[in-house]
Amino acid sequence: MDILKQLESQDSETVLSIIKKIINDEANPEISLELAHSFTTTLTNHPSAAAIICETIAFLGRDLKFRTVAASNGLLISKLVSIFGNENIDIQLQALRAAGNLCYNEDSGREQFLNNGGCKQLFIILEKCASLPVSLEYIKFKTVACGCLLNTCCDNEKLCQAMFDLNVLKPLCAILSKKEEESVLKMALQALSVLIECCDISVLSSSQIPQLLTDLLKLCNNNEYNLYDILLENIEIPLSSESEYCDKWKVAMVTNGCVSQMLCISDSKLITKVFDIIIQLASSDDALEILFTNDDLWSTVKSHMTNQSLGCEVRASATLVIANMARNDKNCESLVSKGIFDILSTLLEVPIVEENSKLHYAAMSALRNLSLPGTNKLLFFQKGIIDDVITVLNQSDEPNVVIKAIGCLRILSSETEVCKHLCLVNPVIERVCSVSDNASFPHIKIEGSRLFVSLIKNSHSNDIITKIVEDGGTRWLIYLLTTDNLQLQNEGVIGLTITASLKLELFFKALVNSDITNSLVAIMENSSPEIIENCITLLDLLLNSVMKVHIFIPSMVTTLEKLCSHEKESIQKKTKELLIHR
Repeated sequence: MDILKQLESQDSETVLSIIKKIINDEANPEISLELAHSFTTTLTNHPSAAAIICETIAFLGRDLKFRTVAASNGLLISKLVSIFGNENIDIQLQALRAAGNLCYNEDSGREQFLNNGGCKQLFIILEKCASLPVSLEYIKFKTVACGCLLNTCCDNEKLCQAMFDLNVLKPLCAILSKKEEESVLKMALQALSVLIECCDISVLSSSQIPQLLTDLLKLCNNNEYNLYDILLENIEIPLSSESEYCDKWKVAMVTNGCVSQMLCISDSKLITKVFDIIIQLASSDDALEILFTNDDLWSTVKSHMTNQSLGCEVRASATLVIANMARNDKNCESLVSKGIFDILSTLLEVPIVEENSKLHYAAMSALRNLSLPGTNKLLFFQKGIIDDVITVLNQSDEPNVVIKAIGCLRILSSETEVCKHLCLVNPVIERVCSVSDNASFPHIKIEGSRLFVSLIKNSHSNDIITKIVEDGGTRWLIYLLTTDNLQLQNEGVIGLTITASLKLELFFKALVNSDITNSLVAIMENSSPEIIENCITLLDLLLNSVMKVHIFIPSMVTTLEKLCSHEKESIQKKTKELLIHR
């Protein structure tokens, strides 16, 4: 007798015999639509053997092909859902396993699960799990029930929403609030992580979940569980949400002691993840304000930054926490008072080689942000940190490190003394030109160009401006005109205008060999009145140089003629004066 006929037999012994052979791999039925139909028939004909039949279905359900034919059959999942209501807990358990396996990564099966009332029945079972006492007797049942929730909802927003509509968080939170066995909690947390991805962040933030995650972290720190990975995952998932309520989750996680519990984790790989999570939490201004007062955070970050026996990645993650906390003047000044400059200066002594690039990037990110307050700028100069930054700039070939170093120097260059240092004492112009030439992406070029504009504006020194021109900076002033950002274009125009006022022959020669006229035409066609007036001022200076013959190309004449009718009278007047020189 073939396997299908044995399964559909009315004789219980025949059915049980073939079932046991399938489970023990002594019989390998051909996966087909008929096989799925046979199991449906078997469950109907032999309800007393439902547990072992469901166990067999669960066994076969690990095979993708069987999951596919079960979904095509359309009746098997419906039959399994109907068994969820059986009062026998062993039958319920095996039906849950079977349905969960058949729905794993199988949306057609999940659709049948939903349409046949599977979500409602599963919710009732989860409520039952929540009410059952913590006992070895129920470990498997609770674990399998949570596993069924995980498999049915994973990557399926429709099923997740159906479970949310039933208020599935209530029984799930009840399970997580008990001192269950680790396997139960782990499966419940895995199911929760799937649900969180589709959850309304506002609802999530107002629920018990933030506190439950914190409480479980505390139990892990007391060596009662080892659930760090899945707990951190649940904390982190909402942080990537684009919801307007994402900040609400961040504040919830920093106000309930969660950060202090995370900081108790000693594993180096996990603490790196903890620092990454804290960085994301700190992106909320409200959460940052709370984080900054956490003494545990400062002491832990400091100890990891200064511990030379730790790996580069861990120290870099700790340093990036500082970089992200240095987001306002008050925090920056406070960090400086705590000695952050000395710590960062020590980090920069690490050899500038590729394997240390993450650490240098982190240190440069922190220094760039710390350079923003006016009170800190001269400290960079006085403590010699500016030379540490220049050393990194000169020796590093890592683009992300270079751009942070140039950005830091640009911010510092608002001070006249810094400008002199960067151009005449420990000059960086040639190096910035070189890395800009070789940069594979535009951000370095933009940051380098902006540094030159800042030096020109803030140095108040003809010698420094001349030095920038001699070392090849002119082309990078022109480069800003070609960007698609009005602010950057305006910076370029201002830098060129100040330089043009010095009437340097080398400067004008560089302009002759450029496409500056077409760039200015494009800017004047699409800019604000302020930028247009700045362009006209630059053109007026250029007309008194060898550039005069390169200004009045047809497109420039057309643009200037249009501007003669501009709504702003000063633009009309200045444009007409320019055209007189045609």
